[in-house]
Amino acid sequence: MAIIIGVTGRVGVGKTYLIEGLLKNEPSYDVIDLDKLGHEVLKQESIKEALIKTFGNDILKKNHEVNRGRLGDIIFNDLTQLRLLNNISHPAIKKLAEARIKTSKQNAIIIVGALIKEIGLITRCNYIISIIADNKKREETLGIKKRIDKYQQSDKQYKLMATHVFKNTFLKDIVEKFSVLVQNLLR
Repeated sequence: MAIIIGVTGRVGVGKTYLIEGLLKNEPSYDVIDLDKLGHEVLKQESIKEALIKTFGNDILKKNHEVNRGRLGDIIFNDLTQLRLLNNISHPAIKKLAEARIKTSKQNAIIIVGALIKEIGLITRCNYIISIIADNKKREETLGIKKRIDKYQQSDKQYKLMATHVFKNTFLKDIVEKFSVLVQNLLR
């Protein structure tokens, strides 16, 4: 049975950067990126139908794909709308993640995403690494994602769910330090 490591933390802490760096040195991990799964589920007809019913046809592009920008404008201005989206998408994301876990041939699986707990995958993880970073550094990397930040948990809440806390300093050697932590967890 594979060891599953959850990597989580607020938007802008460098989760993707650290995972990409880890994979350059150690490509034998299966990575389940919850953001990418979220984009995948938006292409499922049943999810699209539920979204149209909830948010209207204005969320669609001309090619009948979900316009994530328009959907984001709706959900990141109203917590009720965000909860409606999560109620529609989270079960489908969890189902996809569970299927990937089941079919993985690797000894180590990394689930990466800010919403591991909310999607219901925290109990699947042997370890949870919460990535934290200096707020000033985070804000430098946020860009358009800044509007997401106010809807996420605090660093304190991420630390409480963690078996390990990793501070991303964004310095040159940080990927190596993160890789050492992951490798130690797999021993």
